Amino acid sequence: MYKFVENFIKLFKEVTADHLIVALIYIDRLLQATNDIGGDASVLTDCNGKGVLHTALTLAVKFNQDCYEKNT
Repeated sequence: MYKFVENFIKLFKEVTADHLIVALIYIDRLLQATNDIGGDASVLTDCNGKGVLHTALTLAVKFNQDCYEKNT
């Protein structure tokens, strides 16, 4: 995962540590929400971890860009 994050940050120069923190918060909220529903606990595995992290990073960057554009 570390290598994936490192490559993601190198590829997209706009990505900062703040985006990474927001992405991790999104992942934490996702796991909490799915566990609170009452079903089986969601678990990050080798198979789904990269996709979940990629989606969370994408949402974090998109949210930041939308807020920045809205405020300027």
